[in-house]
Amino acid sequence: MEMNNRLMAELEEQRRRQEVIVKQLHAQKKQTEAHEQGLHQAAAASVKHGEQLEEMRRRTSARWHAFSATPVPVVAAPTTTPAVAGVHVVYGFQEVPKAPSFNGSTKVQMRKLMDQYEAYPGEVNIANAQHPNGAQIQRAPLSACIDPLSVERIAYCEIGKASHELMEEDWVRPTRHAA
Repeated sequence: MEMNNRLMAELEEQRRRQEVIVKQLHAQKKQTEAHEQGLHQAAAASVKHGEQLEEMRRRTSARWHAFSATPVPVVAAPTTTPAVAGVHVVYGFQEVPKAPSFNGSTKVQMRKLMDQYEAYPGEVNIANAQHPNGAQIQRAPLSACIDPLSVERIAYCEIGKASHELMEEDWVRPTRHAA
């Protein structure tokens, strides 16, 4: 009988411990659900914030400003054909060397940009030497050849400065290291 009472008391103690553990598990489950709900809300807010940031970048990018600016009045070009070989006239205007462009993220793409950019000043010099009327074509800076979103990423991640604080020499250094 005594053994039976002892077993019953032990069984009752185990039930109490189980009830305590079940209560703790229910509390933990509620807390986990609250955390999960908070994570979903944070993820939704992050997506919304990302969309707002992308919209702001689009509105403030150099490309957007180029399209939103008032057009420059067109001056009639001379109708004479340049006699110098290698100068191409397209719709009455001399063809201008196209600056290379970069919107990638890898070192290989950066090396390719630098190879193209190193050849670009030579093309501009040739066009300037062949240009009639002595008007000079200005060389595009290296930062203008890089996509505006890539400019921000490269400026902060690789150079460690804000993009508006950078000079031409700051851009040449990391791109040369890629080569």
